[in-house]
Amino acid sequence: MYRIFLILLSFSAYGQLNNEKISTDDFNRDGIIDTLKKGRGYVQVVNGKTKEKHELSDYGCFCDIKQLVHIPSELSKTENKLFLEVMKKKLLPKKRNNPDASLAWMINGAFSNSKLKNNSVFNTIYDPQVPWNTTKYKNIDNYYIEVKGDTLKKLAPFYSNSEQVDGNAKGFLVYYAHNHYRNTSGDSITFIDKNELYTISHTSHGVIAEKDDSYKWLFISDYALTGGPEKLRWESIKNVTLFGSYIVVEQSLPPDTLKQFFVINIETGICGLLKEDLVENKKYAHMLEDIFEELEKHYIKKENKSH
Repeated sequence: MYRIFLILLSFSAYGQLNNEKISTDDFNRDGIIDTLKKGRGYVQVVNGKTKEKHELSDYGCFCDIKQLVHIPSELSKTENKLFLEVMKKKLLPKKRNNPDASLAWMINGAFSNSKLKNNSVFNTIYDPQVPWNTTKYKNIDNYYIEVKGDTLKKLAPFYSNSEQVDGNAKGFLVYYAHNHYRNTSGDSITFIDKNELYTISHTSHGVIAEKDDSYKWLFISDYALTGGPEKLRWESIKNVTLFGSYIVVEQSLPPDTLKQFFVINIETGICGLLKEDLVENKKYAHMLEDIFEELEKHYIKKENKSH
């Protein structure tokens, strides 16, 4: 009896450690009871009739503010549609039809960035092309959007757990926006500076500009795109300095002591990652006009290519 008690206790402890919850229902409405298991980072359904197992996982790194969830091809079949719906409800936050401006910054940045080989000022140029929002800023809740085609194929290589995707693949891009804020109240936004045109504030991992009744996201710490901390509970936006129509963002990458500096044009949104040698002893501070001029050259090049 004592041995049986220990075995049961071990199973109970294992389940609690993995935070597993098991429920049963006829999820696909075929008249036979199915089993659903929800664990940390995944949800699995066992078809009561065929015993087939279907799984969705949002398991990823504590460093990722967004996560790509692939839809396995079997779950895309019509006969498994009801399974997929219940799995989404158990695993994912609420759905949005379109990305907000901050997620759009990351998606567009993934499509529009270039690493520079022989430039004395910048390592990388980002051109997320996010416009001004003609509304007042509001905190963002966690959500997901559906992705497919080029967007899915472009984002997939950023994640080590991603499988090879083809043109027909579909998935969900989950945005853990709560990591921007230290709490649920409005004081999660830190005011930095203002001039006659702009007011600059930052969250734990993003920078926001306001102008009149409009706002725009200027920068997001996205581990796969810009680098970021190994855990999102460590703030990455260390400091932001306003220079007319430009800002310089100091990004921290804990637990590493390394810092990165990004120069951004507030109006165009074009963003450049400074070379490491300019960051040493803040050499860049003595050549800001030249740096701003170099940044504009890359925007002009982009404009010329589009015509």
